[in-house]
Amino acid sequence: MAGRNKVVRKAMGISLFMFVAFLSVYFFIHSSFFDIEEVSVSGNRVVMTGEIKALSGIVPGANIFEVDTASAAAAVAAHPMVNAVQISRHLPNRMEIKLTERQPWAVIPAGTSFLVIDDCGVCIDRLSFMPGSACLIVTVDDLPPGVVPGKRVVPGAVRNIQNITSLLPRGVLAQISEFHAASNQDIFIYTLEGTEIRFGNQDRLREKVVMVREILDMERELEPGEALEYVDLRYKGQPVVKYRGR
Repeated sequence: MAGRNKVVRKAMGISLFMFVAFLSVYFFIHSSFFDIEEVSVSGNRVVMTGEIKALSGIVPGANIFEVDTASAAAAVAAHPMVNAVQISRHLPNRMEIKLTERQPWAVIPAGTSFLVIDDCGVCIDRLSFMPGSACLIVTVDDLPPGVVPGKRVVPGAVRNIQNITSLLPRGVLAQISEFHAASNQDIFIYTLEGTEIRFGNQDRLREKVVMVREILDMERELEPGEALEYVDLRYKGQPVVKYRGR
């Protein structure tokens, strides 16, 4: 019996020790030692630091362990200019917000406005003027009405045009004035010289991209007074070439 009482007392002692230890850890974690003193933001060039902090909801004085980093990151990621967010704790009292901003990739005329989109097709701004940045000009047949920043715009058309531009050097892209996506997903390319290149769908992609470069070379070699009206690459075999005035 005495042995049993000894075991019970030992168990109670262990339980009491664990309870006291738990309380000690709990009160230590929730002490002012872990109150946030600094919230740092990095990776932002366009979005203001104060705006990011406000969106995150992380404020100095809050307990570092009580911050829901997933919810805070989701709140920051809701900003149309933000592409990705990572929020980290740095014990004992610093929080860090790292983000990647969306970069302008193309401009889509939309009535009297201009939609600035990134390379995922997400609208990051709607302007009343044509931006001066070196973005592609993209026009589409099926532009949905009422596009606002943060909304994804014609992702299929964006993807098809990207497949082409990714294979063209920057110097070649500088000779192109516009990419147009038709309702059937065919792509039309317009050069600075006014030539319409009927690129078509994504079939024979690399072959047709090579032809686009050849067409641009051809434009430079035309005789004075000559000009291309269109070149049709949509069908296998030799492209159909139409000169203006012929």
